[in-house]
Amino acid sequence: MSIQAGRTIKIIVVDDEPISADDMSDVIRDEFGKSMNVDVRTAYNAKSVIKMVEESPCDILLSDIQMPGMTGLQMVSILREQFPDMRVLFLTGYDDFSFAYEAFRQHAVQYILKTEGDEVVLAALKKEIDRLRENEKIMERINDAEERYTQMLPAYRRQLIMQLMLNQKGELDELEERMLAGELYLVVGLLQGDHNHHVKTKMITAGAVSQIVAGSFGKELAWSEYYLFDDVLIWVFDFDTKQSVSKTLFHLMRKARQQLEEQLKVTMFFIVSEEAVNGLDLNEKYVQIRTMLTNEILRGSTGVAIRHQADVEGKEVENAKKVSEMRRNLENIQLLVRKGSIAEAKNDINEVIAYLTTHSQTENLLAVEAAQSLNAAILSYVNRNGMISLIVEAEHSGAMGTVAYFKKLQELLVNEAEKRIDNTVKSVAELVVKYINSHISENVSTSVLSDVTGYSSGYLSRIFRQEIGMSIHDYVAQTRMNLAKEMLVNTNLKIYEVAKNCGYENTTYFIKIFRISTGITPQDYRLKGKH
Repeated sequence: MSIQAGRTIKIIVVDDEPISADDMSDVIRDEFGKSMNVDVRTAYNAKSVIKMVEESPCDILLSDIQMPGMTGLQMVSILREQFPDMRVLFLTGYDDFSFAYEAFRQHAVQYILKTEGDEVVLAALKKEIDRLRENEKIMERINDAEERYTQMLPAYRRQLIMQLMLNQKGELDELEERMLAGELYLVVGLLQGDHNHHVKTKMITAGAVSQIVAGSFGKELAWSEYYLFDDVLIWVFDFDTKQSVSKTLFHLMRKARQQLEEQLKVTMFFIVSEEAVNGLDLNEKYVQIRTMLTNEILRGSTGVAIRHQADVEGKEVENAKKVSEMRRNLENIQLLVRKGSIAEAKNDINEVIAYLTTHSQTENLLAVEAAQSLNAAILSYVNRNGMISLIVEAEHSGAMGTVAYFKKLQELLVNEAEKRIDNTVKSVAELVVKYINSHISENVSTSVLSDVTGYSSGYLSRIFRQEIGMSIHDYVAQTRMNLAKEMLVNTNLKIYEVAKNCGYENTTYFIKIFRISTGITPQDYRLKGKH
């Protein structure tokens, strides 16, 4: 028998009769020592056991009850205070109810008479060893789950912050509140100059800024996250301090700006939040900072600034909601375009076009950003899907980036997407028809067709009815009946052979279905067809 996995299980046997104690220890050691990774120690009085357990705790205690100096019951009462999880089995020669009652009052798991023999003792010990091993497995699963949970927390927190910034999250639950319980500060940066910075450059830039902050604050920085939205980089820092850190962040961003220019040849404009923000207020703070960023650049500012409350008063506050919605539209477009779902982005694209219609791209930097972001997303999509001709056609309505251009391109893209959907529907319906006709004698249920085509049963049923004009079930039944009629008239196959070739294993059922469909039996149909 092989050694069981897991730690060594420790058993102490105590009996004031040394021969009995030694014999029992040997029996347990022979039975479980190697096969179940069990270590057995022996004691001859209660005081020795207490000392042994204090030096090295045991898992199972097999104890005599009546011993000189201190009984087994008294010994266990003392040990229970320090080792409540220890499993106790009492082995005694006294068949007395008062002993048994007191033993179980001490939470003993077994009360065994010596006269019952070694087999009963071994069976009781085996039960407790198995229970300990099972508890080990349960704890391993719990520890594994806790470890995986801990590993997942950063990813969950990152997604949570994104939802909060984009105003896509309602109330926070208790766990989410604990995750965002620190002092959160926002920093928003805009990569200036070339609007086609490589994603590698953006990632290096974002990581470098995070490292500069982490290096300065050390343990006071609990965690940080950064996000990329085109040329806009957003950092969220969580600090373990109640002191304001905005001025320190301001100076760090100046340092970061200088290093980025020297090392990466990129220019950044930073806005630092002036105060800590609650998790639920991340969207409001984000919108305020983005609004200030836009207006600062329009005024010709460069470098680093701290967002103060006065910067977002008046008209900027009135426009904050609209700015937030428009930016959310742009971010949704980017996500949907990456998924190839241009048709789903139709409403968001229309919202951006409406914004561009009412805001001049020569005076409003946000309108410039919107036009450039929308154009970049659409160009990426048409390039991946071989639709560059649509760009040429759209430019007949207006120069690239104008409202007229976007409106025409939106119309062309939606039409093209609908065509592709129609073509997909037709090709899938044709594939289903072809498969049914080629396998009519087999099982051609929607679940089988789903496995063959890779589409869900519900989707197949919907597009088949849309394209063919009847359900898959009705089409299969109709095809089988038509084949049966043809075989009855043009072959000499027996009725059961016709039934089998048409996908009916039960001839009686075939005859019944045929009669319902035609009003006569297969045999009568054959006779009628040959006259």
